[in-house]
Amino acid sequence: MENSLDFNSSLKDAIEKKGAWLNTEALPKLLDNYRLIHVCVQNLFDLMDKHGLITPDPYKASKNYEDIELPQEESFNEAEISQIMGLRISEYESNLNFACNYYKFSTDFLNFDRIEKLKKLSLFINWTTCTPSNPKPNTRAMGILINELRKKSQFVSTTTLNDMVRKNSEATAAIQKILSSLLDFQKEAYKFNIRENVLTSKEFNSDDDLKNIDDESLKIKRTLQKLFPKQKIYADLIQEISEENHGLNKEELKQKVLASLKIPKAELSKTKKNNVKPRKILMESLKTLASLAEEFSILAGIVSNNFLILEGEHNSIFQRLKKMIRRALNLKIKPVIYTISINDNQKKSKYQQAVDMNTFIDTLERKENLFFAISDKNSNEYIKIYTVEDESLLQFVNKQVSETREIFLILTGLDEYFKNKVSSKNKSKIRGLKIELLTLQNAVISANQKRVEYINLAEQISKIEQLGMDISE
Repeated sequence: MENSLDFNSSLKDAIEKKGAWLNTEALPKLLDNYRLIHVCVQNLFDLMDKHGLITPDPYKASKNYEDIELPQEESFNEAEISQIMGLRISEYESNLNFACNYYKFSTDFLNFDRIEKLKKLSLFINWTTCTPSNPKPNTRAMGILINELRKKSQFVSTTTLNDMVRKNSEATAAIQKILSSLLDFQKEAYKFNIRENVLTSKEFNSDDDLKNIDDESLKIKRTLQKLFPKQKIYADLIQEISEENHGLNKEELKQKVLASLKIPKAELSKTKKNNVKPRKILMESLKTLASLAEEFSILAGIVSNNFLILEGEHNSIFQRLKKMIRRALNLKIKPVIYTISINDNQKKSKYQQAVDMNTFIDTLERKENLFFAISDKNSNEYIKIYTVEDESLLQFVNKQVSETREIFLILTGLDEYFKNKVSSKNKSKIRGLKIELLTLQNAVISANQKRVEYINLAEQISKIEQLGMDISE
C-alpha cells in the first residue's frame, strides 16, 4: 500500500512538471514549426500559381473549416497534376492556417484525437523525400512541381526553393518529436485521472473479488462508465493500469512510466558539452538580416521605378521637373501619401496604412546601407555592434527584426497597390515583388528563430549558473 502511495505521489509530481514544460516550452515550439511550414507552403503555392504550374481552387475563400480535414491522397493521372494539386495544396494550406490560428497549443486542448490530426497534417507531404519518385501520390506530385520550379531558375532562386524544402523537413522532424512526447504525456495523464478518481471511489472499492488483471480492468471500465459516462474508454490504457498494479513486473512498469514523463535534458546537456555561447547565435541572427543588404537595394530600385510610373500618370512634365529641381537643391519635397491595405497574418489583423512614399524609399535605402555596413567587419558600425553588451545587442536585433517585418508588410501592400492603381497601358511596366518578398520573409523567420534560440539558451545557462554549476563542465 505504501509503495502504491509513493508511486501515485511521484506520478502526480511528474505529470505536473511535464505538463508545465509542455505548455511553456514544447508546445509554443510546436506552433512555431507549424507556422514555418505554413509560410513555406504559402510561398510555394504562390510561385507555382505565378508560373502556371497549378490551378488554384476557385472556391477556397468560401470554404469554412470546423476542424482539420486533410485533402485526399488517392493516386491520379500526372496529366491532371495542375488541377488536382491546385485543389489539394489549397486545402493543405487552409488546414495549416486553421491549425495555426484556431488550435490552442496546450495540454488541455490537444487530446488524443487532435494529436492524431496534427500528426497526419505534418506528414501530408514528406518533405524529406519530396521527389518525383516518391511512392505517395501527393509527395511525388509536389516533388514534380518543385522540380519544374527549379527549371525556371532565371525567375526562381533554386537556393530559396531548396531552403524552403529543407526547413519544412526539419520542422516536420521537430513536430513529430514533440507530438510523441505530448502523446506519452496524455496517456499517463489519462491513466492518472483514473487512479485518482476511479480507483479511489466507493463504487470501485466494493467487495468484489478481483482475482486477476483482467478482472480489475473490467471493473475499472464499468466504474468509469458509471461515474463518468461521457469519458471515453481506452481499453489498452486501462489494461496498462492493472498491469502496473498487479503484474509480475509491476515495479519495472512503474519506473518505465516515470521515465517517460521526464523532461528531456538533451539541449541542456548539449549546451554544457559544447560550451555554446549564446552571443554567437544572436550574431548569426543579425548576420541573416544583414544578408538582405543587396535585396534592399533591389527593392528600393523596383519600388522607385513603380512609384515613378504611377506618379507619371498623374503629374505633368512641368510638375515632374519641379520635383527634380527641388530634389537637386535638397529642398523639402511635398509628401506623396499612398493608403495601402495591410494583412498581418501573424496578428490576425487587416488595416489601412498611410505610407509617405518618399520617406519609405529613403527607409529602404537606409536599411540597405545599414546592412551593408554590418556585413563589413572593418566598418565602424560592425565594430560598434560587436563590442556592445549582450543586452544592448539583443535590443538592436529585436529592433531590426521588428522593422524588417514591418517593411515586409508595407512592401506586400504596395505590391498590390501598384498593380491595382496603374492604368492598363502601364501594367506591363510595373515590376512585381513576389520573389523579393519571399526572400525577405524567409530571412525574417530565420533571424527570429535564432533570436528566440538565443533567449532560450541564455535562460538555460542562467539557470545552470544559479544552481552553482559550471557551464564548461
